[in-house]
Amino acid sequence: MASITFFTPNLRGMKVEAVALMLLAIASTLVLSNWLAQKKWLPLPIARKVLHIVGVGACTVALEFFTNVRLLQVLVAGFVILLLCAVHFNWIGLNRGPRKSWGIALFPLAYFILLLAFAPLQPWLIVYPMAILTLADAAAAVSGEVWARHFFHISADRKSWLGSTCFAAVSFLILGFLPFCGISALQMPVVAEYGLVPWLGISACMALVLAAAEASCSKGWDNFIVPLLAAWLLHMALLPAANVLLQLPVGIILSVAVAWLAHGRKWLSTDGAVVAALLGVVVWLAGGWLMAAPLVAFFVLGSLLGKLPAKAALATDEKHQKPRDWQQVLCNGGVAGLCAVGWGLTGGEQYLLAVYASMAVCLADTCASEVGMRYGGRPMDILRIKPLPVGVSGGISWIGSLGGLLGAAVMALLAFGMAPYLSHSLGVLVLAGVAGMLLDSLLGSAYQAQYNAAGQPSDVPQKNLPAVLQKGRAWVTNDLVNLLSNIVVTAGVVYFALR
Repeated sequence: MASITFFTPNLRGMKVEAVALMLLAIASTLVLSNWLAQKKWLPLPIARKVLHIVGVGACTVALEFFTNVRLLQVLVAGFVILLLCAVHFNWIGLNRGPRKSWGIALFPLAYFILLLAFAPLQPWLIVYPMAILTLADAAAAVSGEVWARHFFHISADRKSWLGSTCFAAVSFLILGFLPFCGISALQMPVVAEYGLVPWLGISACMALVLAAAEASCSKGWDNFIVPLLAAWLLHMALLPAANVLLQLPVGIILSVAVAWLAHGRKWLSTDGAVVAALLGVVVWLAGGWLMAAPLVAFFVLGSLLGKLPAKAALATDEKHQKPRDWQQVLCNGGVAGLCAVGWGLTGGEQYLLAVYASMAVCLADTCASEVGMRYGGRPMDILRIKPLPVGVSGGISWIGSLGGLLGAAVMALLAFGMAPYLSHSLGVLVLAGVAGMLLDSLLGSAYQAQYNAAGQPSDVPQKNLPAVLQKGRAWVTNDLVNLLSNIVVTAGVVYFALR
């Protein structure tokens, strides 16, 4: 059986000649591609992708050049810091433009996370994701730039149907056929047990999910999301007891169906629907309905509450009573999604509890806001103890707080129904929901941006009206406050569970 091996290990577990050649190739490509782009002999997007192929490709094969994985991790961490500074200060000519693209710094960050999680025992969960980012992403960008005629927008970046198709096709070829090519460095356990045809079916499903993720990303975030998502999909597919041949297609069908229905009812925007479907696939693979039920319950109940008629116009966030966008989906469901991944990787009960705790926070806060705005009268600022207009962040009311308590209790009861062995933690879930609701109000009062628009307070600048930042930080939005309160409380629940 063939094997990929270069040079003789030396210098503390590093193959010096190979690493030197790799760094020389990256530096030469950077200088040459930048020069060609400046001379207008090579389009800037193509020049970037040439550098992308060499840089990410080096990460794909770097494990072959290091017998000391810790040394590689330290070097990659250093490169992450260097490249973050390079993007921030515009040191790289190819990356200069009207807006910063963080992709050049995000792919080594994703690589660093993969090294920490899977090296040296599961190298295939590093090699295959980076190979997909190297080749599939480049194929999508080049084909979209040169030959595409039909485009679409999910996020801020324009994507092409041809580019997404090429991304899916190249990902399918990498995942489906390389494990059977006879190269030992590309072997993955369990794949042979599936057989070629079933594994091709699984690979096709994974390629579609990855293509959707790439299409929904902007500002270079695909360089971070795609390899991590690819590693997660492969990890779940390669579990000896996993029934991914059935679970993955079912997860895709259910997630797309729920997102499509929600989009049709205007509960989700287009970008929100795509991100919700991707999140649904990740959570479903982690634990089926056990993991998906709390997210679905929050989404349905929260959306129904948001459609209740309001007594009057509310001085609230401009997103209120509008379809949830991708930011709202991630800020409400992202923490639970990460906890579900933790459950899938370790099987630790603390992560299962954390999923329900995270959703208890979300549902309690949503119930408190929606019920309080409609039936709670005039709220009081939780810090300054003074009346606030209905709908402004940082306010609380007795009726709204009672609604939040009931929302947390609903999520606790759902946890008991789905996992009765969590019965000893039902009080923790209710407490987590109430704590998250109160912390959200505290952060909203203390730090969230509040504007004075024509004499009326508002969480966002009003269109066509002069607005002055009255208090808080302009970059602290309601979505960010929701995310921070969720992270803090969920982390506390994990700590409690570990104790």
